Amino acid sequence: MNWLDKLERKFPRFGIPNITLYLVACNAIGFIISNISDIFAAYTSFDVYHILHGQIWRLVTWIFTPSSGNTLSMIIFLLCAIGWGRSLEMMQGTFRTTVFIVGGVVISDILAFVYYFISGFILQANGLGGSSSLGNASFGLSPYLTSYYIILTILMEMALIFPDGEVRLWFILPLRMRWIFWITLAELAYEIFYVARAVWGLRILYNNLVIVLLIGAYVAEIIFALLNLLIFYLASKNRLTHRQKQRRREFQQQFRQAEPRPGSGIARHKCAICGRTELTNPELDFRYCSKCKGGYEYCNEHLFTHQHR
Repeated sequence: MNWLDKLERKFPRFGIPNITLYLVACNAIGFIISNISDIFAAYTSFDVYHILHGQIWRLVTWIFTPSSGNTLSMIIFLLCAIGWGRSLEMMQGTFRTTVFIVGGVVISDILAFVYYFISGFILQANGLGGSSSLGNASFGLSPYLTSYYIILTILMEMALIFPDGEVRLWFILPLRMRWIFWITLAELAYEIFYVARAVWGLRILYNNLVIVLLIGAYVAEIIFALLNLLIFYLASKNRLTHRQKQRRREFQQQFRQAEPRPGSGIARHKCAICGRTELTNPELDFRYCSKCKGGYEYCNEHLFTHQHR
């Protein structure tokens, strides 16, 4: 039993039913309000600098921050995400789905703070700390976080749980879930490459160290979401303890031994004259006599010499 099983057994009622629906609703609300006014995003987006100065609500409200994209693609994505979340909850239960999504938010918060301080120490060591050209980077760089990739990893988690499942791409083309996983992973790798190439074009303004840190700040949300997926997948696998592994080895050794199994000493054939069996004399052949009444069986030495009964 791993730590996830222990948590589920200890706190079975802490799961939030339809938690994906709430996450999708937050993303939709943020998308609508952000298109109306930029003030909402300015006070809800994740920013370590402002969090350290008292705006602690940003630890949670960044899930309202939508990813970039047009309205139609966002609507299609969110509608599909509702179905993904419902399917995932049916596969692994409400508690585990809650741990997966909440864990994605918590891990993103923690690692974003780690990245902020690490990048700050690097900038300070190179005399670049407090650069006004880096916005609020009075110490380090705060990663840009949205809930888009947490929602996307729901589909990847479904593929890991049920890799042989089949879905209809564009409602026509049948596709295995394992291929959807690899296609999604390739898409995320391309997004990282695309962002890195776009930011690399700013090297005329910053040195290479700052460019690398900026790339990390923009792709951090992808890395955090994939890391949460990896941690949850490894935690969901049933791992045997040392004692369980030892007992399994002992059972396999006992099973492979040449000792007779229970019931193996009972003979199936026995001669009605001499009493010999296939166990005592495996070289003999045994046959039933068609002329004897009662189905008597004889060895090949007495089959033709016995008196019929």
